Amino acid sequence: MSLRPATILVALAGVVVPACGGPSAPAGPASAGGPCGDFQLDVDRVWSASVKAEVLGKGGTLEASKREAITTKLDQLSDDWVRLRTSTCRDHFDRKLLTGDEYKKRVHCFDDRLDQQRRLVALTRANDAVAAEALAAKLAETPDACR
Repeated sequence: MSLRPATILVALAGVVVPACGGPSAPAGPASAGGPCGDFQLDVDRVWSASVKAEVLGKGGTLEASKREAITTKLDQLSDDWVRLRTSTCRDHFDRKLLTGDEYKKRVHCFDDRLDQQRRLVALTRANDAVAAEALAAKLAETPDACR
């Protein structure tokens, strides 16, 4: 078996854990993708089909059209997060284009953005239209630190 230098093999249960994984590393066994495994699992903890259905089914002060616009934005943000996070991981581990410090900086940025997405979901669930729309607009731009 060939391991990347940044990978630690844990003999018990055959679990492969990325050394630089940080808080956004997938929990449990890594997928066949190694340290750049399925980041979709991280997003699914924040924005999944069931959470989306719950948000769309809510009534309250947040108009249906605004709620739909925010859920569409959350779909886009989630897809972008997974795509960019995977690309950054591969840039570091596979293509060797990022140093460890550059990689950690970007991962920190992605973690912050996922936390903001979590906050947007909470605001939408709480029918806080003003705050939800403001945060959705803020999240529309990807910070330079994530690129």
